[in-house]
Amino acid sequence: MKILSSELVHLGFGKYVRSDQVTAVIPIEEERGPGRRTFVHVQGQNDPIIASRAEDTIVRDLVQEPREVTQARQQQEILQDLLVNLT
Repeated sequence: MKILSSELVHLGFGKYVRSDQVTAVIPIEEERGPGRRTFVHVQGQNDPIIASRAEDTIVRDLVQEPREVTQARQQQEILQDLLVNLT
């Protein structure tokens, strides 16, 4: 898992937090409904943010590398393989 300070995590309805500041993601059990899916605890805030996205979706976004990073890594591996085959 790679959490970067420059990455934002979408919580729904225009709410975003920095990925490195999320300290807990807790599903809302009672009074859950549209716009009320997950409590997201953020470093430096006493009260959690109420997110409209499900906790598993938020966690997936937290731990998943951005597509650009994944593509760059794949391209680098391909270039290394090509260099090895040329020598």
